[in-house]
Amino acid sequence: MVLILFGVLMFQGCQHVVEPFQPAAPDPPELTDLAPSKPQPSPIKEKLDRDLEAELGKITEAVHGRVGIGARLIESGEAAYLDRHGRYPMLSVHKLPIAMAVLKKVDDGELRLYQDIGITPEDFVRPGYNSAIRYEFPEGVVLPLRDVIAAAISESDGTASDVLLKLAGGPEGVQAYLSSNGLGEAILVSVSEKTMSTEWENQYANWATPEATVRLLKAINDRRAGLSDQTTQVLLDVMNASKTGERRVMAGLPRGTPYAHKTGTGGREKGITSATNDVGLITLPDGRHVAIAVYIRDSKGPSSIRLKAMQDIAAAVWKKWAGDELEVGGHRRPVPSKS
Repeated sequence: MVLILFGVLMFQGCQHVVEPFQPAAPDPPELTDLAPSKPQPSPIKEKLDRDLEAELGKITEAVHGRVGIGARLIESGEAAYLDRHGRYPMLSVHKLPIAMAVLKKVDDGELRLYQDIGITPEDFVRPGYNSAIRYEFPEGVVLPLRDVIAAAISESDGTASDVLLKLAGGPEGVQAYLSSNGLGEAILVSVSEKTMSTEWENQYANWATPEATVRLLKAINDRRAGLSDQTTQVLLDVMNASKTGERRVMAGLPRGTPYAHKTGTGGREKGITSATNDVGLITLPDGRHVAIAVYIRDSKGPSSIRLKAMQDIAAAVWKKWAGDELEVGGHRRPVPSKS
């Protein structure tokens, strides 16, 4: 197994501290007998919580940007949204549907989790975009597909994401996968990381709505995303291992709360940050799950305000649906020194 050491990289003038990438323990070399997802009960009707929506609206007033939120207690259907149909630039959140499209090809027998994937310097994203693969292996490297998926999701490696995008059949392949799940018109992956890095406006090319993001997360949780149980578990494992965004949603949850997620961060220009995002699945103490999506676009406020808003959003959702468990589970997660 390859060990990829991360350095300190720059993105659009924003500094990110990245940690060593340690691939998870491998599954058996081949996945066999990939069974389709089991039949599920009839969908639970959504029940909007207007009080929670009002609270979330107040929390976001200080952000000085456009905010989209989706939160749904999956097992009960209780939900709250802010600008639920608004289009928000995903930035690195787009790596999630890309990885899912690739895992679908694994289930279909077109790819194998442990087949070798060659990565050359031509695949590298430019300096300034996060990529330990480029940093650690300037001459290129060969990695098992599962490690490429882990790098893209757990470490948000831009090179890994672009390699996966090619394996998925390009943007068209990802959109075909999303359309098969009824999300092709509410989540758009149209450009690679390389293309996003060429012009400021390209950061907005890949977008999603809060509602569609919650639906995608719910589909993962319910095993209804068109993936087998085995590949769904691979996806959840790399999402749970994510090392980014410790000062976002995670910092608003009790210490040790399972949170399988993916973040996205845009650049800052002329006092505006294009995107600060965090989407994922929270596991409550009683085993229920919350699908949550927080998108902040075009914020003129400082990073500290955006991060605090994300933490307060997570805390409000937790308090609403986990109640007193907020204190039983421990204190609010201490805020680390990195974002």
